[in-house]
Amino acid sequence: MYCINMELKLSSNFSGKPVSVVVPIEKVIEVFWPKDEKPPISLTVSTVLGADSANAEFSLGEETKESYPGIWLTTDNVKSHRHGSWFRLELPNDTNDIVMGHLYAGDDDMETDQPLAIIADGIRADGDESKRILWVDEDVTCVKSMNDDYLNRQKAITEKQLSDLSSGIFLQNFDYIVYGKRLASKSENTVEFVENTIVSHNKQELEVVASGMEAMGLSVETGYYDPDDESSVDVPKQLIGFHYVVLKKNTL
Repeated sequence: MYCINMELKLSSNFSGKPVSVVVPIEKVIEVFWPKDEKPPISLTVSTVLGADSANAEFSLGEETKESYPGIWLTTDNVKSHRHGSWFRLELPNDTNDIVMGHLYAGDDDMETDQPLAIIADGIRADGDESKRILWVDEDVTCVKSMNDDYLNRQKAITEKQLSDLSSGIFLQNFDYIVYGKRLASKSENTVEFVENTIVSHNKQELEVVASGMEAMGLSVETGYYDPDDESSVDVPKQLIGFHYVVLKKNTL
């Protein structure tokens, strides 16, 4: 029997009434983990959409202050092989005697492994309507207001990208051909670059590419070169049967 203070909770509503079932992790391990192997050291719960997954990662074992109990929120992309660390929620431990949340920068290969910001639990006194404190590492973080046209600017992840985006340089420097060849060079995906066009036989993957380009502020057009469509007569035969994404005219 493993000594693990952790549970899975399944919830729903039956006839308008909330219903929950709690499953001890120990029971899951007893049923599914190989009997002769050492106990597992972690548990990951994931939700997946296309190539992307969002994960909640827990360490397994007896929870004490010395074990720094907490939850990591991370992402993975199976096509780009990118792993990103985004947030860690820690219970009281040997370092801090309160619950604390640590915000990280995402891409583990490119970004710092230190937290960008920390928010600490606490009780607000009656009558205290002052602003909530977020502790930010100003050496590596550029703080911008969420009210400052952030929906249009969230595609920039660095200070330089934001500056380039604001001045139009970011879009001016985009090279569709270079971008298409780079996508096609990745053996793990189905994207090809044919007749100077980004194409794929996989519609879902092509839509992921199109969404990524739109996130960069580009206006794109997607479609399918249907072999049975008379309008495809003037299309190079190498493109027939492909889904495609191209830049709309006058985008740059």
